Amino acid sequence: MDKLKAFFDQYRKVNYKKGEVILQEETPENIFYIQKGFVKVYTISDSGDEKLILIYQDGEIFPLPWAINDVENNFFFGAASDITLNLVPKQDFVNYLKTEPEVMYYFLQKSLDVYKEMEDRVQNLEQSKASLKIIYLFQFLAQRFGKIEKDKVNLNLRLAHHDIASLVGISRETASIEIKKLQDQKIISLSEGRTVVDLNKIK
Repeated sequence: MDKLKAFFDQYRKVNYKKGEVILQEETPENIFYIQKGFVKVYTISDSGDEKLILIYQDGEIFPLPWAINDVENNFFFGAASDITLNLVPKQDFVNYLKTEPEVMYYFLQKSLDVYKEMEDRVQNLEQSKASLKIIYLFQFLAQRFGKIEKDKVNLNLRLAHHDIASLVGISRETASIEIKKLQDQKIISLSEGRTVVDLNKIK
């Protein structure tokens, strides 16, 4: 959306490398618009382990509940890839939304994508077998973040095994075993910073 890009391009641009923390459990000074890359949302357990909650991609904003409803931020946000963000004062963004119904509708759609992500995660957790949990997760990732090329989906996203385990509610060791099985069956292939899912084989 050209008008959206023009709006955010007015504001300061910042870059983060994969693995860097963007925002901790605190009230931000600005909202963040993702120009490029993936941002993971997570909590940290009492034992110090990261618990992945969801993933944002380019064209999305965080933390949106704080921006719109002043909901306190209780999450960490980190770069799941190299990313580029625009930092926008909250009130500037809210005022802009109020004058641009088309843009407001666009962000409503993006918010529903995130809502669907959480719904899918709940359904995934209900699966009894670890293998099904992993398969359904990769199906979801392909649908939400992938770009189709012939009969395969390319994801410019590579999640660590502990992140995958956290998303589907299994141990890291079990996740590693099940991912290896999918690789051996050539259902998925993993390379540095990239995941490829074979749509025909994963069905």
